[in-house]
Amino acid sequence: MSEGALNIKPQISPAIRPHDLHKQLKSDFAAGFPGSPIKNQIYKYFILFFHRAFGIAKAGILKQQTMASINDKRRERSNMKKYLAELIGTFALVLIGCGSVVIAGQHIGFLGIAFAFGLTVLAMVYAIGSISGCHINPAITVAMLVAGKINAKDTVGYIVAQCIGAIIAAAVLLAIASGKTGYSLSVSGLGQNGYGLNSPDQYSLAACFIAELVLTALFLFVIFGSTHANAPKGFAGLSIGFSLVLIHLIGIPITGTSVNPARSLGPAVFAGGAALSQLWLFIVAPILGGILAAIIWRGLFDKVE
Repeated sequence: MSEGALNIKPQISPAIRPHDLHKQLKSDFAAGFPGSPIKNQIYKYFILFFHRAFGIAKAGILKQQTMASINDKRRERSNMKKYLAELIGTFALVLIGCGSVVIAGQHIGFLGIAFAFGLTVLAMVYAIGSISGCHINPAITVAMLVAGKINAKDTVGYIVAQCIGAIIAAAVLLAIASGKTGYSLSVSGLGQNGYGLNSPDQYSLAACFIAELVLTALFLFVIFGSTHANAPKGFAGLSIGFSLVLIHLIGIPITGTSVNPARSLGPAVFAGGAALSQLWLFIVAPILGGILAAIIWRGLFDKVE
């Protein structure tokens, strides 16, 4: 074999990409390499090997991209299911809870109203708990974010869905209540919350703020405990639902009981006036109460033994 034949190499740029290398090698092989038949045969096998390796790698990349796209679509569908579940759950809570105030309040009293709210939450825990966790309350969702149990994206999606569900429920409730002769939104309202002169028993702003903050914190404490890994399985709905009944029993005379910004938002949007101007308290106090409970629970009690 001549010395010149030994030094013959295909002209390949050091910075060339694998795809371009593949094309160049195929071109070199098609043109034929000068030199001995043995060297040409070696180049032939090398090119065939590279061609197959490149094809396998390309197929693997395409497969990974396809699987990633499929997984993204699945996650999107899963997220939409969770958000829709939160919307429906909050819709049910506002329609039935506030409906018990507007439509049945004179017949069932405070006790009946308290059970309407609590039993609705109990039912929703078992209905949508396996889908979204059944927050149906922005204060709960924010508390779960602080406790590290939900991500920021889902936090936003949950809260938006909850608020939409509450507003739709209030609209439906208004449509139903308006069908009764003598009903007046300005007089009978939609079960909105209030403080001062708009408190059922005219409690002060400070008293109402403290009540909403503390009652929400207690509610979240029950939720964290009932859903903990060490808690008895299958009973979370009962403890959460009945704790909300108890909270309403004490909270109704003070503020009408919110402990849920979405529950207050829905009726306030249609009632307007003081209900809307005082809405800030029923957003800020419950969320602060939820954050307080999350910090205490995570710092002192969130241990799996």
